[in-house]
Amino acid sequence: MKHTIVMYGGAFSPPHLGHTGEKGVLGTLLSRVAEKVILIPTGFRTDKQYDGVSGDDRIHMLRLATEEYGDRVEVDTHFLETNTPTTTRWQAQYLFTKYKKEIPQVFGSDVAPHMRSWEPDGYVSHVLPKIFFLRPGYPIPEGEVVNYEVLDCSPCTSSSTSIRKKIQSVLDGKWSITLLQSEVHRKVLDYIFSRGLYRAE
Repeated sequence: MKHTIVMYGGAFSPPHLGHTGEKGVLGTLLSRVAEKVILIPTGFRTDKQYDGVSGDDRIHMLRLATEEYGDRVEVDTHFLETNTPTTTRWQAQYLFTKYKKEIPQVFGSDVAPHMRSWEPDGYVSHVLPKIFFLRPGYPIPEGEVVNYEVLDCSPCTSSSTSIRKKIQSVLDGKWSITLLQSEVHRKVLDYIFSRGLYRAE
């Protein structure tokens, strides 16, 4: 099904080509599923830290990583600019208020088994329109979620966590920056190293 707008949220710290590349989630969404994608960087969450990288840094990196898509991609900073907790339910309510309709949200298949526990009334697992991209080893459990589509894109082996560790190794002189160029947009790498982001305390 082709959608006018879909939403893809995450920490994006840093954004990598699995997130934003032509063959990654964003590129596949735009080529097969959506006319426009709203990217929402995660704001306040009790279960996630951002390694001392500011919200402004994450916004800037995300815009650098997606500028080639033009106005087909919008970086929405609402949850970084307010104290509203970044939950799937709050994102859905925010988007419904803004667009006057429910906007499908994009998830990795690894979260599908947990969705029932997110909302007692089953809104996220059964009502919210969802698009799952498959992560290797994480099939979508039958009956756990409904009202979803599957995005057929190349499995992403990169993770922001592993990339942050590699960045630290580069900063420590143990790793070559060229080995990151297959995983992270060059402009994002330039920004990270020019500002010394992700350096361990």
